[in-house]
Amino acid sequence: MVLNIEALIQNKSVLQELHGSYFGNKSIGIDVLRLDEIHPIASGNKIFKLQIPLQKALEKNCTTIITTGGFYSNHLVATAYIANALGLRSVGVIKAHDHALLTPTLNDCIAFGMELLFMKPSDFNNIEKLNNCIAGYSNSFWIDMGGYSIEGVEGCKQILKQVEREKYTHVITAVGTGTTMAGLCLSALRHQKILGISSMKKNVSLQLAVEKLLYNQPHAPFELIHDFHFGGFAKHSPVLIDFMNHLYENHKVPTDIVYTAKMFYGVYNLMEQNYFPNYSKLLIIHTGGLQGNRSLLSKSLLF
Repeated sequence: MVLNIEALIQNKSVLQELHGSYFGNKSIGIDVLRLDEIHPIASGNKIFKLQIPLQKALEKNCTTIITTGGFYSNHLVATAYIANALGLRSVGVIKAHDHALLTPTLNDCIAFGMELLFMKPSDFNNIEKLNNCIAGYSNSFWIDMGGYSIEGVEGCKQILKQVEREKYTHVITAVGTGTTMAGLCLSALRHQKILGISSMKKNVSLQLAVEKLLYNQPHAPFELIHDFHFGGFAKHSPVLIDFMNHLYENHKVPTDIVYTAKMFYGVYNLMEQNYFPNYSKLLIIHTGGLQGNRSLLSKSLLF
């Protein structure tokens, strides 16, 4: 069985120009690649990261996909959905103390047939305990958290094929594991700069994680920025919520509190700091994941 990415993508991504007073430097052009629109569930960069690992699982005749994530993991939902569509069993290992807490995200995973296993955070990085946790699943294929892998990078190299990449001086993405960013680095032109806005606080290991994924291949230069995490992973403030609502009011671009809102906020602030030279042309990658907003109180957002 061949996994056809085109069969999974329900809609074509849209290239949306940002203009008007909210991103006010008229000498800088900004386009947003709306990967959030390609699928209502497996949205954004998820299909690209999962395409090749799942193809390998099919080629090896594996029957079970095992992966890991948190309470509001976009990766878990996408994996559960695509595995179900392919007729594969899926298992999600959840980093959590409370086995009874089922978020809307985890309920979606269950609805798509994913079996959930819970591990204490103190055990989560213990390879022996993790192996014991999943030892009972034969004929299985493991995918790291967030789809972090060389295969995920290869899939993400396809993202820039959806645009005229030579038009841009900078390509900007939110960063979790660094997989998408590495794929962009390897597929961009050498004069372009890849800018990653990290969603985590002081994640100094991220630089090495990205470099490892690049595996010494020629690549476009990249920079990771750690200044817009709003207190840490998945944390937010009224300032970020206000920004998300203003962005939607002005440009009809919905964002999520974990990744994309912090990325757009970072771009906005970097422009105010004159980070980008005049006449730069920016391509912002909207990596989807809007379901993470379901942790917010009702009516916090306009969308």
